[in-house]
Amino acid sequence: MAPLASMRSTADRGPWRAAGVVLVFFAIEEALGLHTWLDRHLDVSANITYLPFVAIAAVVWFGAARLMSGERTAQIAFTAGIAGWIV
Repeated sequence: MAPLASMRSTADRGPWRAAGVVLVFFAIEEALGLHTWLDRHLDVSANITYLPFVAIAAVVWFGAARLMSGERTAQIAFTAGIAGWIV
């Protein structure tokens, strides 16, 4: 198993920052309950309001996971963290 520092993504931090921003956005949105408010006040399903956020997150997270190509352990850990957030 290669050390984490050997991953090719260490020089370009942009994708990691984007992934972090998306996670922070989800945390803030969850704390404010925007999707719940829309569901209650505008009768819009919370699942529908969450869909654009999940689509953006998927693009960003797949980009970050792509940087880990060849590092199966890192990919599994990253995926497990995202799966834990979803569940």
